[in-house]
Amino acid sequence: MEGNLNFIAGTIKDGETERLRRMLFRSTRGQALTHFKTFDQDGTQKVAYLVVFQSMGKAKDRIQRICDSFMGQRFEIPSLNALIDRVNETNKEIAKSKELLYTSTSQLQQYLYEMNSTSQGEDNVSTLEIYMWFVAKEKAIYHALNMCKARSSTYIGFIWAPLEKETEIKDHLSDFPTTEFNKWRTNEDDKVKIKPPTHFKQSDISFIHQFIVDMYNVPTYQEINPAVFSIVTFPFLFSMMYGDYGHGFFFFCLGLTMIILAPKFPPEQYPSMEFAFKLRYMVVMMGFFACYNGLLYNEFFAIPNDWFGSCYDIYANKSTEGTSGVYELKNPDKHCVYPFGFDPAWWLTTN
Repeated sequence: MEGNLNFIAGTIKDGETERLRRMLFRSTRGQALTHFKTFDQDGTQKVAYLVVFQSMGKAKDRIQRICDSFMGQRFEIPSLNALIDRVNETNKEIAKSKELLYTSTSQLQQYLYEMNSTSQGEDNVSTLEIYMWFVAKEKAIYHALNMCKARSSTYIGFIWAPLEKETEIKDHLSDFPTTEFNKWRTNEDDKVKIKPPTHFKQSDISFIHQFIVDMYNVPTYQEINPAVFSIVTFPFLFSMMYGDYGHGFFFFCLGLTMIILAPKFPPEQYPSMEFAFKLRYMVVMMGFFACYNGLLYNEFFAIPNDWFGSCYDIYANKSTEGTSGVYELKNPDKHCVYPFGFDPAWWLTTN
């Protein structure tokens, strides 16, 4: 009986299990056993199947055609008599491959150690480090040459640079006698005008404002830079919304702390902190204007302060004619102007 058993295995997509099971059951009239197991391959869920059936007539051909119709992989499994020999042979091949991998890895590591330990003159430096910098330098050179126009024996490159950098560029190129640097002179009568790119001088004060403006759009050449105005307008408009000198004082102290600590965290040593410390001037201005508007609104953590008293008698009975939350003036015959900000009585009103 064992000699008549046949095995077919393979893989199919996840979700095709029940359809394959039904098709095999109908084709073999229930004389084929199926076993499925789900596994993950490169982040994709797949199903491995095993079909056990008795070889009778053309049953094997029908089962193979059904399995192939699912567009998966199919594997031939040897008979039971030869299965153990095949398993042993496969294990020997796996062990041989592992040994070859280990030998190759060890030889490669040994070769790299020997090559890296080679002394360069009097200085004992890393050869691999020298190769790495050499490749990076060659890559940078060819990258720059690809942006130039090749002539018979020279390369011509066009660059945009600020006018005040012209002397500095010439000084750097003076070390290369075969290199010439000339300023491009345009003809006013040319129909096609070359439009220069936009360049703004940056500082720690204007950096974050320029960054916000550039997210919307970059101003064209010689156009007014709105980032200059936003240095004042952005913190002030923020404070009009925030308007609390209790919370604003925390922002102001945070900005001052960042300004004091900024020299102790240079960007060369702490690159991850560079962007955060560039916010320091904007934070301190947001805190300053929030304190100013908070004093105008007379709000300290959403609570008013009675600095100069009130023009209204908040302890008197409310007006019966007016709506709820309306208070009478202490001196109706005198026009009352509060010295600074809002009268604290506004906090008791309904609107």
